[in-house]
Amino acid sequence: MVGGTSSSKDIGNAGTIPEPAREYARTFAEIPRLSAEVVAHDGMAWWAGEDARAVLGDGDFLRARIDAGRALFPMPEAAAKGEAASGQAGDARFQTQLWWYSTCNSWLGPAVASIVVQGRAPKPEWAATTVFSRDDYWLGFAAGEFVDLGAEAGMEPGDPESADAVRAYGAALGRMAEPIVAAMEAELGVRPAPSWAIVADGLAGAAVAAGNEVMEPWAGALVGSWLVEGLGEVARVPAPRFVDVDAGAGPEGVAPTDLAAAADGEMADFDVATHLERASCCMIYHCPDADLCVSCPRRSAEERRALWAGA
Repeated sequence: MVGGTSSSKDIGNAGTIPEPAREYARTFAEIPRLSAEVVAHDGMAWWAGEDARAVLGDGDFLRARIDAGRALFPMPEAAAKGEAASGQAGDARFQTQLWWYSTCNSWLGPAVASIVVQGRAPKPEWAATTVFSRDDYWLGFAAGEFVDLGAEAGMEPGDPESADAVRAYGAALGRMAEPIVAAMEAELGVRPAPSWAIVADGLAGAAVAAGNEVMEPWAGALVGSWLVEGLGEVARVPAPRFVDVDAGAGPEGVAPTDLAAAADGEMADFDVATHLERASCCMIYHCPDADLCVSCPRRSAEERRALWAGA
């Protein structure tokens, strides 16, 4: 254990949590909302290094998170159908997928945004990572050190010369995710393919979101595409598809992102925002009070693009 007081694996440590790397501050200065995913408060349980990896692969820990999700995001119709057919809750797969989607956002969002903002990112190893429990459902992730992905050589985020380093980072994150994806299959019965699609979308979506926030949407799209290419060395994942939305132009102002032009150093127009056409579904629509997300793959491409365009 790193500091603190050792307890059971599920309960975690209750002592002083390790400090996040100071480099996060630059990312938070640009995108303040991400600090909640990284900065723990006093009293939160935490796990570091191998303990963090182990707890995220522990069946009891995972089932407790899924049970907490049922209180937050009830899916009564799906649950009842499963019980009638097999005697088991029919919402298990959907609840697991929703939790994994949420967890990937918390984990990958600050890491990927840091690449887009500063060309550096949290070290992609469990040995450098602390996981903390924000409540019974949500988790936070913080690293004690960052690695360089081109900044020290003077490269701007999205510079093609940094592509290989970003791809390697995507592969490293994939290796970190492998034991969790395997545990969700073994303990919760969730097939790996949807879990890996969520990781891929988590990487690509976080990259374009950060790019939009710092007004570099094409840099975000390039970073996202390289990360997913690297992830593809670990698992079979769908290639990301990005679209540009020209504000105020209606559906006719939505077009595929020109990644070749971006790689040649061109920049998107000032009023363009880039979005990811997701391959994965978070399953929130099974909740009675929820609808499909704007970017949900269950929507037709025409419907998604009309919503993005505000039509």
